[in-house]
Amino acid sequence: MEKVRLGDIVDTIQGSQYPVDEQIYIRKEGYERFLRISDYTKINEPERFVKYTGKELMCTEEDVVVVRYGNIGSIGIGKAGILANNLFALKKKGNKDILSKYIYYFLRSKKINNVLVNKANSSTMPALTHKMIKELEISIYTKELEIKIVKELDKVQEIIDLRKKQIEELEELIRAQFVDMFGDIYDNKNNFIIKELDYYTSMITYGLTIRPKFVEKGIDLISAREINSGNIDYDKAPKISEDDYNKLSDKAKPKKNEILFSKTGTIGLCAIIDSEIKFAITQNAARIVPKENINPIWLLYYLRTDEIQSYCKRQAKGNAVKDFQIQDMKKIPILDCSISKQNEFVEKVKQIDKQKIILKKSLKETEELQESLMNKYFGE
Repeated sequence: MEKVRLGDIVDTIQGSQYPVDEQIYIRKEGYERFLRISDYTKINEPERFVKYTGKELMCTEEDVVVVRYGNIGSIGIGKAGILANNLFALKKKGNKDILSKYIYYFLRSKKINNVLVNKANSSTMPALTHKMIKELEISIYTKELEIKIVKELDKVQEIIDLRKKQIEELEELIRAQFVDMFGDIYDNKNNFIIKELDYYTSMITYGLTIRPKFVEKGIDLISAREINSGNIDYDKAPKISEDDYNKLSDKAKPKKNEILFSKTGTIGLCAIIDSEIKFAITQNAARIVPKENINPIWLLYYLRTDEIQSYCKRQAKGNAVKDFQIQDMKKIPILDCSISKQNEFVEKVKQIDKQKIILKKSLKETEELQESLMNKYFGE
């Protein structure tokens, strides 16, 4: 085994910027697949296509893709097309005989991924650079051992993907229940009272704006990157010390039954805090504190509807990095609904959640197995 700089075995290509109104959903002549963060982080994401001018550098299925900002540190592979400008790809240099999937798993390993996230978060505008990736040292084994490692990790990944798909199907079932119970509200908006989100909340704010010192073990620091579809990914979060946590203002310390909302980069991912875990949030994660006049679980699924998600994305400001500002978030239109009807929906959610809990336990155990294998091969 030897160690080499990643930059010695790969080149990097930068993504391109395309306005939303230039992206289409059905491929036509002269257009190519347009790859965005959501193509790598969501299941069954609808494909988009953009006009290919010949100037853009194309990503192949063999290339490893890295998220620069937004969902910093997310790693993808297996899709071909034109990358969005918040992504870049690693292309193996022509004379280097190394498996792309091996590089992919190396970058996904917790130790390496945390290094990247910490480096990115140390800058004023959190972002991964090509240089940060190229400076990493990767262990090179024989081709036979690389193949064995990839096959082993692939088998575990298949189980992880299956569990995630099953959980997502249950989420789809909940969304279908929501539409079934409240679809008439959308169809007859003029007959319902509309209030702003601010009416239903005692506070909408965001977390710390300074870059703390990161530690190996400590308090989780949650950003937009760790807010998934309905869940908070504590395992991937960087850590800050107890002392730094205690110095933070209360607005950076969310509590149970509050909602976290990704406000920068990938807009609109939201999750409810369902435990008493102590953690802090960054400036790109909004903290929504519901009043007693609304059920927080109902609000969570309302915020995740296609209509509200589209609204939030339209209101986001900025060019390269979109930001949904707090004053605009407070104005999110909430269609008035009785608390008894909300509670009825939440009871149905709780029944489905019992199945999700079993699947999530299996998913966590499988992910821990995969991480132990990654540590075995990439942890030195």
